[in-house]
Amino acid sequence: MASNTGCSARTFPITYLGLPIGSNMSLMAIWKLLVDIFHSKLSSWKASLLSYGGRFTLLKTVLGSLVIRALHGSEGGFEQNGYNFNGLWSKIVGTSNYLHSSSILPVDSIRYQVAEISNIEVREGMDKCIWSISQDGNFTVGSLRCLIDDHMLPYLDSKTTWDKSLPRKVNIFMWRLNLDRLPHRLNLSARRIEIPQISCSSCNGNVESNSHIFFDCFIAKEVWKLIRRWCEDVFPPFKSNNHRLDWLSSWHASRDKKHRLYLIFAASLWFI
Repeated sequence: MASNTGCSARTFPITYLGLPIGSNMSLMAIWKLLVDIFHSKLSSWKASLLSYGGRFTLLKTVLGSLVIRALHGSEGGFEQNGYNFNGLWSKIVGTSNYLHSSSILPVDSIRYQVAEISNIEVREGMDKCIWSISQDGNFTVGSLRCLIDDHMLPYLDSKTTWDKSLPRKVNIFMWRLNLDRLPHRLNLSARRIEIPQISCSSCNGNVESNSHIFFDCFIAKEVWKLIRRWCEDVFPPFKSNNHRLDWLSSWHASRDKKHRLYLIFAASLWFI
């Protein structure tokens, strides 16, 4: 190019990325011009803004990217058939092109992942697992329960209650009762399971539902009558499970009394 234009090497009056066009890029002297420009810019920075180690790292990174850009184009060779020379970088780019053409890892996916990684804040110290749901980063069963209540379970006026004083099977039973997911005849019929009848097997009267089994059936009424007498009529006769939940949440009593009465309710419902 220099011979065609009549200009000597390194004196062509046009530069690209800070380097003169037509030069032999394998010569260190050609790159010295760009290195001197960076040194002059960085020398005006205060040491508090960029340490000597940081300056050296920045120079290596920028100069390395400029070489790749100059040799392989603006995309660094990642576009289809974009790399122009053989070497280590061409092998890396060739691998990415193979993954892209084979739909194993498309280039757009790589760019998205790089963008995601660039937003990560790296801090000093040892790595540790952080529970992103809680404010302090520590895992708690309560935070997981709130996540399940808010995003995975149907909305209920009362939240999921898991009482450590009760056996696991009773806790699961109460959870299913509150969600109306017990396998009584009405629910089985709604799931199109063939059953002889949907009326209560004990009284052969009303439909076998949550409200009937645990509150309306004559067996349930007798059990609740005994429990109310034992508790000195502190609670009214319940008509449904929602009635029980509403009354317990609005009952003006201490937390300890509410907890004890909840245990009595759970034991009574499990017995029925």
